[in-house]
Amino acid sequence: MTMKRVILVIFVIICGIIPLIYFKGSKIPKVRTIKPTISKIESSILTTGTVEPQSQTIICAKAKGVVDKVLVDENERVEVGQEIIIFDGEDALKRLENAQFELKQAKIDLLAAESLFVKKMGLYGRQEVSKEEVEEDKSLYKRALLEKNMAEEEVKLATEHLNNLVYLAPQSGVVIDRKVLPQQYVLANEVLMKIVNLDNLQVAVNLSRIDVKRIKLGQDAFIKAENLDKELTGYVKYVEPEEEEQNRLFSKIIIELDPSKELPEIKERVEVRIILERKKDVLLLNSDAIFKQGLQSFVYLYKNSRAVKRVVRVGITNRNQTEIIFGISAKDKIILPGKLKLTDGMKVKG
Repeated sequence: MTMKRVILVIFVIICGIIPLIYFKGSKIPKVRTIKPTISKIESSILTTGTVEPQSQTIICAKAKGVVDKVLVDENERVEVGQEIIIFDGEDALKRLENAQFELKQAKIDLLAAESLFVKKMGLYGRQEVSKEEVEEDKSLYKRALLEKNMAEEEVKLATEHLNNLVYLAPQSGVVIDRKVLPQQYVLANEVLMKIVNLDNLQVAVNLSRIDVKRIKLGQDAFIKAENLDKELTGYVKYVEPEEEEQNRLFSKIIIELDPSKELPEIKERVEVRIILERKKDVLLLNSDAIFKQGLQSFVYLYKNSRAVKRVVRVGITNRNQTEIIFGISAKDKIILPGKLKLTDGMKVKG
């Protein structure tokens, strides 16, 4: 073989090897690495709730009658003892007169029924009437006695109604859900209005059984309302017993709001963030770098141009970051895999 041919062969071999080496190198994936940080972290539950008053009074009609005057408007503030509704006295007086007449008649009927029953008992003792006839008159006497008692109760209620035509506010607060108007005829126990205390509001939140297990009294909560610029602060005041709604078990959580801040509207739907746990000066890692396999958590370290699997123990998380209790240090380079599928010992470029 001539020197010219030898040189040509060597050139061909070199031209074939160089692309092969380059192609092999290009197959090694490039990865992004991050380092853990030492900082503070808090875990929380994000949900929604409804603003409601801590205390409210429902004003109901004590008896049927006609409303003469309504002295307060919707959303008006009232003080305890303030006049709010006046009922028509003529109607109440007529009711009392009717009740007294009915009572008088019931007493007459009772005396007649009692006299007949006593007479029948005497005849029965002489075996001049049957037991069935006695039982029938006894039933009539009992019915007359019941009607007399009912008539007495109506007189009592009518008297109370006449003496209480003016309704007073039982608490200070704001009038809401006013349903009554002047000259309106209302029935006994009909709801007329509500008075709520707007100085102390709370937020009611429904949580599932799993989330409720993480709730403790006194935990901080932050409330975000649509019409307020800043988050409101509060705390978990009460956890009500578990209930069932639409085949789903839940518990109602009551969060008391700080009364010194500007408060949202009653019945407003608000965002709620309940703080479950806080920690300071802990090792944190981007949650996307942590893998789970069963109960085990692990990460991939970038070491000597390879992905090295390392088991870690995790603590609390806030979805973006996770506390690392042990397994890595702040000096370690951790691979943030993205869509890359990593395996232990796999060659990578940093």
